[in-house]
Amino acid sequence: VVSWGNVNFSNNQEASFMNCTNLTKIASNGIWFNKIKHAHAMFSGCKLTELPDDMLLSELITGGTNNSGGGMFNGCKLTSLPSMMTLPKLVEGYRMFANNRLTETPIGMTLPNANDAGYMFYGNLLTNISNISLPVCTLADSTFRANVGITSISETMTLPELINGGGMFNGCKLTHLPVNMTLDKLSIGGTGNSNGSMFQNNRLTDLPLGMTLKSLTRGSGLFAGNTINTNRYSKL
Repeated sequence: VVSWGNVNFSNNQEASFMNCTNLTKIASNGIWFNKIKHAHAMFSGCKLTELPDDMLLSELITGGTNNSGGGMFNGCKLTSLPSMMTLPKLVEGYRMFANNRLTETPIGMTLPNANDAGYMFYGNLLTNISNISLPVCTLADSTFRANVGITSISETMTLPELINGGGMFNGCKLTHLPVNMTLDKLSIGGTGNSNGSMFQNNRLTDLPLGMTLKSLTRGSGLFAGNTINTNRYSKL
């Protein structure tokens, strides 16, 4: 797409370019991009390798839902995101950036309003997510799964509202968790299915002092593949 033209595009762009498999590049048009509110599967299945610098998506609410078609950029070939993209209003991010080649997220992207971040960054090459906090997130099934370069997360990522974290960090390389992470509302930490469990196959040797997992109902394999010391595990 070399030019979008002078068109009053709708703010709902769900599936508008889904499976356009030859689409590798799109033109700039910040005014239009920053009016989009709903974009489930908008570029899913395309072959975008980069995004325009002015694609900030500052009004975006829905970047992906748990329906067919995948998230907004699911299955593209993105290696980076615009440095000023923060997604301040995003609520649903299900599979939004899944199966790309991202190595880091923009420094200002904390995702303050993201409630559903399921599979959001699944299957990328992330090494640095130190900016992301997800303070209101309730669903984070497989959010960062299979990003083997992730060794740490921010001390602000305590996930106080998280209910479903099944597979969230499965296959990462976390060596420790934030000191104030208690996961008091976590109900599902592992389901026993192919997604794996929240902290499965990491490198944890200890757990935060206040973590008792008092609401946990399903924790199949929650800490499988770690080496948490016996004394700390016994205190759960």
